[in-house]
Amino acid sequence: MVSGTNLTSIVRHYCERYHFSPNVTTVADTPAVMRDLLPLGPGIAFIPEYTWHDFLTPSMSLKAVSGMPMERFLMLSWNPESFQTSAVRTCRDVIVRYFKEYTQAHPVTSVQPLHNT
Repeated sequence: MVSGTNLTSIVRHYCERYHFSPNVTTVADTPAVMRDLLPLGPGIAFIPEYTWHDFLTPSMSLKAVSGMPMERFLMLSWNPESFQTSAVRTCRDVIVRYFKEYTQAHPVTSVQPLHNT
């Protein structure tokens, strides 16, 4: 797989984990670029369902990949012993609150395992 972005690394990890070797021709880390490339016919795209929710156009459809549950994690850290300005504390609290509310509004759905036919 082509190296480059964090999203690319995540997709590569899961493809290897599930013994899938895609023929990667293009890597794009922004929805706008991928949205413009797909109508040109390169194939399919792995996109993050929740964070790229505005990605789709009427000519595209979003399909879950059965048997290949994928997750990615965001981490926020700080040194509690260091001085934090009010602005830093406010920013941290807003980010934490946003993701708590987001995960409540968008619970992870279970994906059925892939069955051989």
